[in-house]
Amino acid sequence: MARKNLPADVTIRGAAGSQLIFRNFEGAAGKFNNAGDRNFCLIIDEELANQLDNLKFNIKRTKARDDYDSVPYIKIRVGYTYKDGTDNQNPPKIFKIDSTGMKLLSKDQVKFLDGARIKNVDLEFSANDYIDRETGEVRYSAYLKSLYATVEESALEREYNERFAGMDSQDPNTPPFDI
Repeated sequence: MARKNLPADVTIRGAAGSQLIFRNFEGAAGKFNNAGDRNFCLIIDEELANQLDNLKFNIKRTKARDDYDSVPYIKIRVGYTYKDGTDNQNPPKIFKIDSTGMKLLSKDQVKFLDGARIKNVDLEFSANDYIDRETGEVRYSAYLKSLYATVEESALEREYNERFAGMDSQDPNTPPFDI
């Protein structure tokens, strides 16, 4: 394959949380997803869709409905492992931002984003080439490099996040209060 001529990395800033559709950071099996395939789709504007399509990225469109028009989107893969099961030596860096600051999510923690109320997303993805089975031409898949997701918190979540900032809620030996 022609790895020399990969398109430059793409950076998208200020995407609304509602632009992230079909989220599957966990890699759960489903009607449109094989088990272990972590990915999400990002709704993009027509101008960016045309640019990425010209670069040979696979741009799809939602189905038009009575209450909204068809919009373009791109599927972005979240590659922690390769198809052969080995670990990616340069996994994506995914950060959750809330009232306590910014936290790098681990491979096991990113599934949180599947159901999170996300306000804003900044992300960067790179291209990985493949041969289209139907046309035989080189095409590109988008692979996440980094993602910064600002999550929406309720007043109660914000209060407790601020009160217990710095405590590891995953450690059952660390109580959230003084003994």
